[in-house]
Amino acid sequence: MQKVNVQKMDGLLLALLTVEGAAFTWLTAGISWVAQMYRAVHAGFLYMAPAMVVACIALSFVLGYLGVLLRNGKNSIRVMMEFVDRRRTIVLAVLMAGYGLLFHIFF
Repeated sequence: MQKVNVQKMDGLLLALLTVEGAAFTWLTAGISWVAQMYRAVHAGFLYMAPAMVVACIALSFVLGYLGVLLRNGKNSIRVMMEFVDRRRTIVLAVLMAGYGLLFHIFF
Protein backbone atom coordinates (compact mmCIF):
# COMPACT_ATOMS: atom_id res chain seq x y z
CA MET A 1 0.00 0.00 0.00
CA GLN A 2 1.29 3.43 -0.93
CA LYS A 3 1.77 6.01 1.81
CA VAL A 4 0.01 9.30 1.03
CA ASN A 5 1.41 12.63 2.19
CA VAL A 6 -1.76 14.16 3.64
CA GLN A 7 -0.23 17.58 4.20
CA LYS A 8 0.85 17.81 0.56
CA MET A 9 -2.57 16.68 -0.65
CA ASP A 10 -4.31 19.25 1.57
CA GLY A 11 -2.06 21.98 0.17
CA LEU A 12 -2.84 20.96 -3.41
CA LEU A 13 -6.57 20.81 -2.69
CA LEU A 14 -6.50 24.26 -1.10
CA ALA A 15 -4.55 25.66 -4.06
CA LEU A 16 -7.01 24.10 -6.52
CA LEU A 17 -10.01 25.51 -4.66
CA THR A 18 -8.36 28.93 -4.50
CA VAL A 19 -7.63 28.97 -8.23
CA GLU A 20 -11.11 27.74 -9.14
CA GLY A 21 -12.72 30.26 -6.78
CA ALA A 22 -10.66 33.03 -8.33
CA ALA A 23 -11.61 31.88 -11.82
CA PHE A 24 -15.30 31.92 -10.89
CA THR A 25 -14.94 35.40 -9.39
CA TRP A 26 -13.21 36.65 -12.53
CA LEU A 27 -15.87 35.06 -14.72
CA THR A 28 -18.68 36.83 -12.88
CA ALA A 29 -16.70 40.08 -13.00
CA GLY A 30 -16.27 39.58 -16.74
CA ILE A 31 -20.02 39.14 -17.19
CA SER A 32 -20.53 42.37 -15.25
CA TRP A 33 -18.00 44.17 -17.46
CA VAL A 34 -19.73 42.97 -20.62
CA ALA A 35 -23.08 44.20 -19.27
CA GLN A 36 -21.59 47.59 -18.43
CA MET A 37 -19.99 47.88 -21.88
CA TYR A 38 -23.32 47.07 -23.54
CA ARG A 39 -25.10 49.65 -21.40
CA ALA A 40 -22.50 52.32 -22.18
CA VAL A 41 -22.60 51.70 -25.94
CA HIS A 42 -26.39 51.47 -25.99
CA ALA A 43 -26.73 54.77 -24.13
CA GLY A 44 -24.14 56.45 -26.37
CA PHE A 45 -21.66 57.28 -23.64
CA LEU A 46 -18.54 57.80 -25.72
CA TYR A 47 -16.59 58.92 -22.66
CA MET A 48 -16.80 55.31 -21.47
CA ALA A 49 -14.55 54.22 -24.34
CA PRO A 50 -11.34 54.11 -22.23
CA ALA A 51 -13.07 52.04 -19.55
CA MET A 52 -14.44 49.70 -22.23
CA VAL A 53 -10.95 49.17 -23.67
CA VAL A 54 -9.57 48.40 -20.20
CA ALA A 55 -12.48 46.03 -19.52
CA CYS A 56 -11.90 44.18 -22.80
CA ILE A 57 -8.20 43.71 -22.07
CA ALA A 58 -8.92 42.53 -18.52
CA LEU A 59 -11.60 40.17 -19.84
CA SER A 60 -9.09 38.66 -22.28
CA PHE A 61 -6.78 37.93 -19.32
CA VAL A 62 -9.67 36.32 -17.46
CA LEU A 63 -10.55 34.11 -20.42
CA GLY A 64 -6.87 33.16 -20.71
CA TYR A 65 -6.84 32.03 -17.07
CA LEU A 66 -10.03 30.01 -17.57
CA GLY A 67 -8.65 28.48 -20.76
CA VAL A 68 -5.59 27.25 -18.87
CA LEU A 69 -7.82 25.69 -16.22
CA LEU A 70 -10.07 23.95 -18.73
CA ARG A 71 -7.25 22.65 -20.95
CA ASN A 72 -5.10 21.11 -18.25
CA GLY A 73 -7.51 19.33 -15.91
CA LYS A 74 -5.50 17.55 -13.20
CA ASN A 75 -2.34 19.53 -13.92
CA SER A 76 -4.13 22.87 -13.62
CA ILE A 77 -2.29 23.98 -10.48
CA ARG A 78 1.20 23.46 -11.90
CA VAL A 79 0.36 25.02 -15.25
CA MET A 80 -1.55 27.88 -13.61
CA MET A 81 1.43 28.77 -11.45
CA GLU A 82 3.60 28.87 -14.59
CA PHE A 83 0.97 30.95 -16.41
CA VAL A 84 0.59 33.53 -13.66
CA ASP A 85 3.96 35.20 -13.81
CA ARG A 86 4.63 38.47 -12.06
CA ARG A 87 4.31 40.70 -15.10
CA ARG A 88 0.92 39.40 -16.15
CA THR A 89 -0.50 39.69 -12.64
CA ILE A 90 0.79 43.26 -12.27
CA VAL A 91 -0.66 44.25 -15.64
CA LEU A 92 -4.04 42.78 -14.68
CA ALA A 93 -4.00 44.60 -11.33
CA VAL A 94 -3.18 47.91 -13.04
CA LEU A 95 -5.93 47.35 -15.60
CA MET A 96 -8.48 46.64 -12.89
CA ALA A 97 -7.41 49.69 -10.89
CA GLY A 98 -7.65 51.87 -14.00
CA TYR A 99 -11.05 50.47 -14.87
CA GLY A 100 -12.35 51.04 -11.35
CA LEU A 101 -10.99 54.58 -11.31
CA LEU A 102 -12.54 55.43 -14.68
CA PHE A 103 -15.86 53.87 -13.72
CA HIS A 104 -16.07 55.75 -10.42
CA ILE A 105 -15.07 59.06 -11.99
CA PHE A 106 -17.83 58.92 -14.59
CA PHE A 107 -20.58 57.30 -12.53
